[in-house]
Amino acid sequence: MDGWSQGAVLELGKGRIAVFSEGMMFSSQVDSTAGKKYGLTSAGAQQMNDF
Repeated sequence: MDGWSQGAVLELGKGRIAVFSEGMMFSSQVDSTAGKKYGLTSAGAQQMNDF
């Protein structure tokens, strides 16, 4: 959704903490009935494959 945050990074003491509301973006999934990809293999996530 445009304009909605799915995570935040905050400074805490001498470090940082990252909090995410949903973990699907850190996985790779395929809807076998529709053939649609989600997560790290979805369209728009190509830059993640560079790591």
